[in-house]
Amino acid sequence: ENVNFSENETVFGSILRGESPASVISESANVLVFHDRLPRAPLHALAIPKRFIKSVFYLTEDDLPLLEEMETMGLDVVKKYYPDAYRRKDFILCFHVPPFNSVDHLHLHIMAPASEMG
Repeated sequence: ENVNFSENETVFGSILRGESPASVISESANVLVFHDRLPRAPLHALAIPKRFIKSVFYLTEDDLPLLEEMETMGLDVVKKYYPDAYRRKDFILCFHVPPFNSVDHLHLHIMAPASEMG
């Protein structure tokens, strides 16, 4: 997907443009996964679509493959860094719904082990 990051005025747009630092865990053509700067669990990462989607309210049926890719990449991160938490299902993958989100760019929280969230 050819994405123009200049139209994304959020901090995530700044990260995608390389203007703000991020500790990147994995990346695909459509998704970037990086560590949350304010972790709430031993592993707290965010999976964001490279294409700007403001929130879950802007998703369409056509976005289902993107959501599945975000989920797969999130599960892969949990499996790689916290395999015991993955086996015990001691992790959380979740979206925040406006107004309970901090950045107006869709992002999937990836947290493990959930039992150690602070």
